[in-house]
Amino acid sequence: MKSKNNSFEINHILKSKNNCFVLLELKGGILCSGKILKIDEFFNILLEETFLTSKNGLIFKKVPAIFLKGKTIKNIRFY
Repeated sequence: MKSKNNSFEINHILKSKNNCFVLLELKGGILCSGKILKIDEFFNILLEETFLTSKNGLIFKKVPAIFLKGKTIKNIRFY
């Protein structure tokens, strides 16, 4: 069980990542990169200025915004 203090620290760290750029690898192999608008403790993420890349790297698509559920994310890199 999470303590209230740990939950506060996690939320504080995640909120500090708003407006940061991120590269996400999804469980299906798709890559997403974009700017974080919102992120929560379950790693549900709202991105803007997002680029999607297919698993084989041949298909690229730009979308203005996308919402990703945390359970679909395999890897996350902040930069």
